[in-house]
Amino acid sequence: MSFPLPDSILQSPHIALKQIMYLVKMRQNGDIAEQMNRMGLSYRLNYGVTMPVLFEIASKFRTDNALGYQLLNTNIREGMILASLLFNAEKLSTDDYIKISKQIKNIELIEQFSKNLYSKTPYLPAIIETLREEGDNDTILANYSFAWGVKRNVLNDDTIKELLAAFNKQITSTNMQVIRSISFALQMVVMRSPEFKKIAFAIVAEMKNSDFEYTKKTGEEFLWLNEAI
Repeated sequence: MSFPLPDSILQSPHIALKQIMYLVKMRQNGDIAEQMNRMGLSYRLNYGVTMPVLFEIASKFRTDNALGYQLLNTNIREGMILASLLFNAEKLSTDDYIKISKQIKNIELIEQFSKNLYSKTPYLPAIIETLREEGDNDTILANYSFAWGVKRNVLNDDTIKELLAAFNKQITSTNMQVIRSISFALQMVVMRSPEFKKIAFAIVAEMKNSDFEYTKKTGEEFLWLNEAI
């Protein structure tokens, strides 16, 4: 299956945007795109280009926030993921990060933007706290960004403790993706130190007592995976 470039790209005056999307089109894979559609990862258009290829394409261009917004606004899977790689994290404002978050609407984009962009912002703690007040989707983005911030060692111990406190309320959620994002974040936290392992395990113990079966099973699985650490 082959997809043409949309007229909005073909008629764009922005040379870098055209160059990037032509490279995407050359590497399209209809079978992968179909698999993603079946998984519920819906986009306006999906070329099925693999992540290693997208990283390769991104490496050919400089970070630029105007270009990042152009890619984001294509609403094409590959354009949006490339935006996460080509925005300049240090030159975006907190308002920019909140604005961008409104276009990150599925778990693949959440995973890519949290890792490639949000965890690199100098305003990470403030953005996490703001996103957590915006609803489930933004909470999931916040939790993944928190996890990658812990992994990258850009958050100090006191900040991590403050941000972890919100999980005690979040574990009452019946949104499976929220629960999964908590588990992912705690997986990063538990590796930091014995003190943080103790804090993470206390949160997981509460998860095991949940009436929501998914939360309970997630807590049990977490303990099974981490008891030997």
